[in-house]
Amino acid sequence: MNYSIVMTTYNGTKFLKEQLDSLRLQTLPAYEVLIFDDCSSDGTPAMVSDYIKKHTLGWILHVNEKNIGWKKNYMYNIPKAKGDVVFLCDQDDIWLENKCEVMVKTLEETPDCNVLLSNYFPYVVEGGSPVSRRSRFHSDNRKVSKVPPNRKNLQATLRPGCTHCFKKSFFDQVSYYWDGKLAHDAFLSYMGLLTDSLYLINFRSIKFRRHESNNSPLIAPSADGIMKNVSEIILLMEFEKSFIEKNPTHNQEQILGNIDKIIQGSKARYNFFLQPTLRKYVGLVFCHHGVYLSVKSIFRDFTLARTSRDR
Repeated sequence: MNYSIVMTTYNGTKFLKEQLDSLRLQTLPAYEVLIFDDCSSDGTPAMVSDYIKKHTLGWILHVNEKNIGWKKNYMYNIPKAKGDVVFLCDQDDIWLENKCEVMVKTLEETPDCNVLLSNYFPYVVEGGSPVSRRSRFHSDNRKVSKVPPNRKNLQATLRPGCTHCFKKSFFDQVSYYWDGKLAHDAFLSYMGLLTDSLYLINFRSIKFRRHESNNSPLIAPSADGIMKNVSEIILLMEFEKSFIEKNPTHNQEQILGNIDKIIQGSKARYNFFLQPTLRKYVGLVFCHHGVYLSVKSIFRDFTLARTSRDR
């Protein structure tokens, strides 16, 4: 199998060189590297162009005519990849030099895998200096396992898109179902999960950089924020339910049962925030605890709802 890298950029000069270096130095060279800039104003396209010329690379740089946003910048341009396997690349991480070699080999050895996830090192920038933090995704034993369609995995992605790779033929089959709302990585992860072809390899493939300009910053939770998130989960479940009904698998009943439980629990959680009472909270925890991804979030709901009510 050969592979393509689809990279998107937008005002990314600060960390871009380290990312480009890590692509160029892969132990298994890419069949092609496609870079799509979304109308940067900080000189990112010029920086990429100079880098390509300096290292005499056959990489392709395309600058969009207008800004289309990061979701569309991926989803509209993945179809242009010609490799058997596609890796998605942000502009500010650092790939381990054997990332692509290990993951392509895993796909070759796992025929029913369409989407492969991997682990990562958090790489947090503080005051301009990179500081490595111990990752809770620390396993690096190369074990490969299928991701089960349980309630947790149906409503939250396991890993960020920069740790993914997927078969281009699979993307061609499922891209029709993209609704324009889901992030590209979430869409592919859920499509793999719903088709029983999502796998995880315990391999730390990148240094995942977190900084102030990331698209997914850490934001303190609020009652309004949780209600918005719960509403989005309900919409996601309806999307997943529609897909699985049109594309049944051997575990269809299990998946639909989990989806229905998530919808019921999410509605109960939303109603609790609308009118928080102790009775509703107890019922939510005992009857719908499966909608919570952690014990911490159970207690946080009570605290946030009470604080919101007292304002």
